[in-house]
Amino acid sequence: MANRNNSSQTARVLAALNQGKTLTARQIANKFGAGNPHEVIRRLREEGEPIYSNINANGIANYRLGTPRKSNNRIAYRVFGANALR
Repeated sequence: MANRNNSSQTARVLAALNQGKTLTARQIANKFGAGNPHEVIRRLREEGEPIYSNINANGIANYRLGTPRKSNNRIAYRVFGANALR
């Protein structure tokens, strides 16, 4: 049951990021009920989502969805082959 809740949290965080929102770890914890917001971000990155963090003047990371650089795509293609970017 906890696993299903985690995937639901991950999906909701991804949906918010897809809408162009920028989220802090505190927002992910409070709005989406994630006990470990950094784990949610790690899982999304592991699934291939191009999530970037920008550190503000107060040292707080703001997570956003971005576009991977072409060089990242080339490396993934070389390492994982044609199926890497599907």
